[in-house]
Amino acid sequence: MALLLVVSLLALVTLLVVSLAVLTRVETQISSTVTARAQARQNALLALDVAVGRLQMLVGPDQRVTGTAQLLGATGNPHWTGVWRTDFAGNIPEGWLVSGGGADPASAPTGDRRETLLVGAFTTAAGENGAVTVPVELLTDTNVLGYAGERVTGAFGYFVSDEGVKATLSANRAPGYDPDSPVSQRAPLMGGTYAVGFDDVVGFDVTASAVQSALATVETANQFVSLSEAIDAAAGRAHGHDYTAGSRGVLVDSPRGRLKSDLSTDGATAIPGLNAFTDLMTETRRNALSPVYPIRAGSLTGGALTDVIAPIITQVGLQFSVHTISATSRTLETRLRFFVELANPFSSALEAEPLLLVVSGLPGNIGIESQTRGTTENHGGATINLEDLYALHTASDGSPAIEFDLPFDEPTWAPGRVITWRNQSGDTRGEAANRELVFDASTRTSYWEERPGVALDGPDALHSGSPLNSELRFTGADDWEIRLELQRQNGAILATHTLPLFYAVDTAWLDANSTIPDFGMLAQLVDRSGNQDDEGASSWIVQGLPGDLRRRDFDETYWTTNDPESASYNTAFSGPNSAVEARQLFNRDPVDRDYLSYYQPSYNSDVALYELPRQPWQSVGSLQHLAFTSGPTYNVGNSWSEHNDWFDRFLFSGELPLSSDTPPSHLEPIVRAPVADVTAAGWWARDQFNLNSTNAAAWTAVLLGLASGGLDYRFDFTTHDHATGAIAGVDDQTMRRPVGRFSQSVGEMWDVSVHPENFQAPLRQYRRGARALSVAQVRGLAAEIASNVQRRGLTAGPFRSVEEFLAPGAALFGGLNLIEYSIEQYDASVPESGRINWDQYFPDTPMKIDAAAPAFVTSADVMTALAPMVNVRSDTFVVRTYGEVVTPTTVADFASSTPVARAWLEAVVQRFPDGVDTDDFTSGETSPWTQMIADPKWGRRCRVLSVRWLNEDEL
Repeated sequence: MALLLVVSLLALVTLLVVSLAVLTRVETQISSTVTARAQARQNALLALDVAVGRLQMLVGPDQRVTGTAQLLGATGNPHWTGVWRTDFAGNIPEGWLVSGGGADPASAPTGDRRETLLVGAFTTAAGENGAVTVPVELLTDTNVLGYAGERVTGAFGYFVSDEGVKATLSANRAPGYDPDSPVSQRAPLMGGTYAVGFDDVVGFDVTASAVQSALATVETANQFVSLSEAIDAAAGRAHGHDYTAGSRGVLVDSPRGRLKSDLSTDGATAIPGLNAFTDLMTETRRNALSPVYPIRAGSLTGGALTDVIAPIITQVGLQFSVHTISATSRTLETRLRFFVELANPFSSALEAEPLLLVVSGLPGNIGIESQTRGTTENHGGATINLEDLYALHTASDGSPAIEFDLPFDEPTWAPGRVITWRNQSGDTRGEAANRELVFDASTRTSYWEERPGVALDGPDALHSGSPLNSELRFTGADDWEIRLELQRQNGAILATHTLPLFYAVDTAWLDANSTIPDFGMLAQLVDRSGNQDDEGASSWIVQGLPGDLRRRDFDETYWTTNDPESASYNTAFSGPNSAVEARQLFNRDPVDRDYLSYYQPSYNSDVALYELPRQPWQSVGSLQHLAFTSGPTYNVGNSWSEHNDWFDRFLFSGELPLSSDTPPSHLEPIVRAPVADVTAAGWWARDQFNLNSTNAAAWTAVLLGLASGGLDYRFDFTTHDHATGAIAGVDDQTMRRPVGRFSQSVGEMWDVSVHPENFQAPLRQYRRGARALSVAQVRGLAAEIASNVQRRGLTAGPFRSVEEFLAPGAALFGGLNLIEYSIEQYDASVPESGRINWDQYFPDTPMKIDAAAPAFVTSADVMTALAPMVNVRSDTFVVRTYGEVVTPTTVADFASSTPVARAWLEAVVQRFPDGVDTDDFTSGETSPWTQMIADPKWGRRCRVLSVRWLNEDEL
């Protein structure tokens, strides 16, 4: 019994010892696992520190641009983020934002232990190189207890995702949008009111309230797929590299290394003369559908801009008839025939007021010879001086001139309306009866009659009756150097025109008693008919027009003439009835008609080129409508424009005063101590998109959101009686995906007759200033743009500036810029009925649109919508990191090792306007962080906004 008790006690003790040993071992293993897991997390955090440090060093300076390896055609890891300097050309980056030092994105993943997967099937579709693999960096130690020499104890890796090359999944409609307000109606076309739009490309309704609620709570795009039943997770993951939860941009001018200047507050300083237009932006005009603007000579002198608001002279005719007062009389009589045509070039009405036209440069003496037809009978000669007869006033340069009063018999000058004035009816004498011309004339053939008091001095009597009619022949010693001055009645000069030189009069023999014209000239403003291609479209705005039509001084290059060789033009002035004249933009037939025709002044034939502002600009792209004293029309935003650097240098914050309580929709206040700044240092660009994106799906979403965010866009427009042309009332129009030239006046020139015989087809292209793109057109254009960004990247790397993005590419893009070339390439790939820059108003007869006509989609039109949200760099990044722990091993044996513990994290990193070191910035600026030095070390600060740990199945 005692023995049994001893054995039992020994067994119990043994069990206790074994249990304690097992428990100790388990606790040791648990402790080891916890320690290893903690160390793995520390390694992942170390990777984050390294990634943020490298991000700070490479991306912190303003003078950097970013893009993905897809720019260079990399297929191994196309989603790696690269960084390039703005002052270095070429496609070699400063570095790639991944672990592994000099890793090459062109190399395909090998599956080796020295690589790790950081973006997998949970985040994005695995196919088409959707996964992202990076090299790991080994952590070694030479003092590992129990091991000799250098040992690998763990590894880490990181990948920095460029969020700016993706489209932002954000709310479409701006707060406070009122579809019945003219201000709200215009805002979408003006840029900066809407974010990107998606239509059906996401696979779910982005605008649904459940989706928007989910988006408000996420930091990265892969989170939102699990936050709402309204979201199809598979559809969301299919676009893992296409969309982002948010991309904010610092408002910087990358090429110049400084914050952008706000034209809403500092426009007068940044662009001298810009404030001359602010007086037009009145409360009355912004709340009216069809506001009226004053005619004015402008206040700007000597600068690049002109603020003249005036009609333009589009055609002028001046002829003289010199004849005997009867068939047998030697006494001579002269008659002057004159007409002038003016056009309102604006898409808004002008206040009606009488104008004054001053014509100088008439020749002096005109010699007259006489004879009897078919004989040698000489009736003598005479001399008349046209200046002495008609030029009874002086021009601004002191030369003798004729003055013509141009009365205006209507309350306003309709948008785009072309009007003719001519001499009064009847053969009248004296200046008082003839200086006032007839408004909206129904003919161009009335005369101003004068008797100079001279007679032929020949020996032979004049004959009457055929065949021995008397004839006159006219010669002059002086060339005609006609100069026109359009003035207000108070003498303020609106414009001066120097017409082409007309060589001295030298006519054939003409009937001595006929009142038909004997000599004169006809000149027309450069028009679309001079630059037409085989398809009937004209490139006159881009190639034929010497410059802007709102300038003060026009030289002879702006004019074409009927006969540039001489002033012997004696053909009757006619309306646009010939094949050539019917293709002209401005020429109108003044004959009264009781029906609408394409060559009659009416709403159907009203044409406009320019827009006047009525509410504060929101986009630099809108400045394409500024009038410059030199340079081309639409001088901002196109390949031919001279001021595309403005997209890099400037922004519009919008309404004043700028307040974080009511921020403009395209900006987001930066909430940080001590207070928000009211300069560009205090704001982010909301939903910023990187123009160096090669992602067709992202470009599709961005372009689908142009103006209306992919939703219905509704605006009011003025209607007309299609029989009489009179204004009838107001109606509304709904479209999607609009692109607008007339973003502030789209409703004033929208109405067009449904009967093709009522207007000349090309005129319609100059009436409507907005176009709606189809989903197919947007997708096709987006694919072309993404492809062409990559084509550029393969040879020259990313665009270093927005100016460079808009510049013509001679080698790659045939002299067009990337947007223009992409539109042209898309149109060439589809039938006429589906082309972007073809007029489809009558589907059975689509027609090519004149280059740069208001209905033609230009890069400036696209940039009007895009400018507030684009740059050539990104400032928001998502960092994925990895950390692992291994049993200490040699570097050589690491490839065959097995991780003891692993950890993954995801962080959102945002670049801020404030800098890391004041030594990187110059002093003396409004903000201490305004201007960087030429070669900054750290630049602007990159901050980690959020961190979350991931499981392996969340990659």
